[in-house]
Amino acid sequence: GFVEEKVAPKAAFVFAGQGTSMGKQLYDTTSVFRENIDACDKLSPGVKASLFVGGGAFVEGAALFAFEYALAQTWMSWGVKPAVVMGNGVGEFVAACVAGVFSLADGLKLVAAHSAAVGAAVPVKMVSVAASEFDIMGAIKSSPGVAVAGTNGPTTTLSGQGAALDGIVAMLRSQGISCVELPTPAAFVAPSSAPSSEVQSVLSAMTFSKPRIALMSNNDGVKADPAGVASPDYWRTHVRPSTHFATSLKSAFETDKCRVFIEMGTQGATMTLASRLLQDDSVLMVPSLTGNTVGEWTAMHSSLAKLFVRGTAVDFAGLHSDHECQRVVLPTYPFQRQRFWVSGLGGSLEAVSDAHALQAVNFGVSPI
Repeated sequence: GFVEEKVAPKAAFVFAGQGTSMGKQLYDTTSVFRENIDACDKLSPGVKASLFVGGGAFVEGAALFAFEYALAQTWMSWGVKPAVVMGNGVGEFVAACVAGVFSLADGLKLVAAHSAAVGAAVPVKMVSVAASEFDIMGAIKSSPGVAVAGTNGPTTTLSGQGAALDGIVAMLRSQGISCVELPTPAAFVAPSSAPSSEVQSVLSAMTFSKPRIALMSNNDGVKADPAGVASPDYWRTHVRPSTHFATSLKSAFETDKCRVFIEMGTQGATMTLASRLLQDDSVLMVPSLTGNTVGEWTAMHSSLAKLFVRGTAVDFAGLHSDHECQRVVLPTYPFQRQRFWVSGLGGSLEAVSDAHALQAVNFGVSPI
């Protein structure tokens, strides 16, 4: 059969902290994704235009929030349910919304206010560092004016005010680490110690609830206290980007026994970093999308096939809700099993397994 494990592994949704314009193909082909993007665009006009602008441009907070929220709803409509959710930067706001801490409308308002506050915190600039967040954390902690704005596998994007960031860059370059300033008009995330008046106002008007899904806190990298996270005081601390993403991953793996990690993002970069932090053969890490390397539909379904092989239950009715299809009655006599190589896949047993799984996902075939 296709399935490697009889018991479905616990899954964690990992929401990225940055992203680029993406999602048009999913919007055109997948009704659940489209309906959720439309709902977000109605609540926060302009997010759809920001996502579909093209050219791989960085998107603002509300657009990224909408995109990742729609991705999560799409995965869940296919039967993939998270036991744990977590995120980095804006991603933690999306994770909390998916967990039920606050509504979609409130989440979009909070992220919009947060992004506006970040944009007003000038002068700031961004620098791409050829090292992981884990490797340069000691240098970052020495400067309160510098923060991690995003991670991209072996590189880390830093955001900060001129003199403070320049000092960190000089230190890293003296160690032989390449640093390149990014041509961005404003930093996506800026360090700050107190929320703006607009963020305070939005938080005061929000309704909070205890999470229905375990939420990892970026404050300390462990499972958030349900009562604490359902309080505006908790979110007032999140005007400053967190540095406990790695700890959150390890907590989900060690404490919550998650063995499947699915990135809600546009490029799969967070999973590249996560694979370096959790080097364990029992862990499966898959992206939702992989930038422009393959089509969006192909990327999503390829990852779903890998989850299916690992034992994740797939809701085939939900998967094929946008297509007319019918069940095919299989023959009642025993299969005449015969081994053969699938041409064009290099003769790899792993490639054959993945190909069979992808066919099963696409055609709604249950494991034998």
